[in-house]
Amino acid sequence: MLVDNDITKKQHYKNYVINKLPQLKFLDFAKISTADRAAAKKAFAGKAGERLTAEIQAARTFVPGESMSGENRLTEEQINEIKAAINKATTIDEVNRLEKALKSGQPIN
Repeated sequence: MLVDNDITKKQHYKNYVINKLPQLKFLDFAKISTADRAAAKKAFAGKAGERLTAEIQAARTFVPGESMSGENRLTEEQINEIKAAINKATTIDEVNRLEKALKSGQPIN
């Protein structure tokens, strides 16, 4: 699942992921069809595909424990507290909220 990852904001990210990971069966809770695979392969063929690849790869990657600004404002104890809360979470919304706090460097309440 790539929710809240910078790559999801890129226009052709689904085709990119499908093309890069041919063994992938589901993406963002949807089954990947043969037509999806063919479209991804076509979109990333040739020079146009190389340009799309470069554009999408420019998306900033997330490093767990770092804020988006690159400065971590959490203590090791706060990071461990958030990680423990993620492990105990019972809903995807709760996991997403906690992961967002970890990414942004904000302590949980």
